[in-house]
Amino acid sequence: VFVVVPMSFTMWCFRTLKLKWRGAPIDIDPVSHAARVQEVVDQVKDWDAAGRKQKMRTARPNWAAMSLKLGSNKLDSRQIRTHHLDRIIHLDEEAMTLRCEPAVKMGDITSLLMPKGYALLLQIEMEEITIGGLSMGLGMETNSHNVGWFQETIVEFEIVTAQSPPQVLRVTRESDPDLFYALPHSVGTLGFLGPDDLGLPDGCAAGGRWDAALAALLLLGESASPS
Repeated sequence: VFVVVPMSFTMWCFRTLKLKWRGAPIDIDPVSHAARVQEVVDQVKDWDAAGRKQKMRTARPNWAAMSLKLGSNKLDSRQIRTHHLDRIIHLDEEAMTLRCEPAVKMGDITSLLMPKGYALLLQIEMEEITIGGLSMGLGMETNSHNVGWFQETIVEFEIVTAQSPPQVLRVTRESDPDLFYALPHSVGTLGFLGPDDLGLPDGCAAGGRWDAALAALLLLGESASPS
């Protein structure tokens, strides 16, 4: 209690101050998002040019992940920096979707949506969980009888592949159903995630969709009115 609670509060203060320093909660500039994605592409190109001698892993340290393991198992891997992909890109209040990059945390999304009366189709309680982990990791923290797993609320994935040269792919159910349904639970083995499109509840209607990769598009819906 005397260690974890103060540390959690400190992290919350840091995230709050970072969001306030940025100003607008949504980065609507497509050029800046493309530049952040290009940083990942360039790192994969360098790995390819060096002869692909190591496996690629994200450079996110173990202590920053939702895990009790503190030791690193990435020291012999080519570590790809993806922590800068932490912006919410677009809130579409007509299509009821939210597009955000994989390092965006649930606390950031809640802070944006709740004042507007929205929530995700599956609202995760843990503020430090990232969209990337929920989309391509196990994502088993929360599920729904109506919607299913969190991954089943995604409309589209955007990923950076390990091909030579690497490609940025936007994957939907229609464009590539095999890859689309293989990405959830793949824990990054099929590519580095970019934005996800996440779904919001539309009134009382059930169902949703999501988009994940270098950005995530999530379906949105109206949050319950306070009683």
